[in-house]
Amino acid sequence: MQASVDCAIMRDLGVFAREKRQGRPWYQRTTTTTPARTTTTPARATTTTAARTTTTSAAPAPSATGDAALATAVLNEHNRFRALHAAPAMTWSDSLASAAATWASKCVFQHSQGAVGPYGENLAASAGGAGGISTALQGISAWEAEAPQYDPANPNYSHFTQMVWKASTQLGCVQQVCPAGTLFDAKYGPAYFLVCEYNPPGNVYPASNFLANVTP
Repeated sequence: MQASVDCAIMRDLGVFAREKRQGRPWYQRTTTTTPARTTTTPARATTTTAARTTTTSAAPAPSATGDAALATAVLNEHNRFRALHAAPAMTWSDSLASAAATWASKCVFQHSQGAVGPYGENLAASAGGAGGISTALQGISAWEAEAPQYDPANPNYSHFTQMVWKASTQLGCVQQVCPAGTLFDAKYGPAYFLVCEYNPPGNVYPASNFLANVTP
């Protein structure tokens, strides 16, 4: 049911639109009066930390955090798209997938606000479809479709910029099946909630970071 998929995409973009009006991605908002675009060390967005070591592998292995075939497809699609934007391939992280599963299991369509770790995060949700790999890739395609909106002269963050952020080297994603009525109106049936976590996180200001990490 394409209409419900479109609705899902609009809801995800809406999350980012609300965050833009607040000035920063969730992991950059603080209680200080520091201007939104002048800090190089946003809260919960460090790129070097020994405490947050994650387990990585070149290809995802079966685990309780998600289906291995779906994980492979999601990783491959990220890396295919990143190659188009001069970004190196990422590796799969079981630790990030576990963090994504923790958040996705709540079936609440909003960002984790750092509750599962200091990671970058993209969300997508749909209902009325078959689920599985094709549904997950639909969500990722929506993130990719934001590429033409990116302006290097006036960089702003998006799902696209996180996907192709060169300094993000690890990925973990899960697609959770949520009961009817949780993410969408119950008439659409069960919902499919895709959560992807990225480490180190992207979308870190100032603008010079975007010039270094995002190739249109």
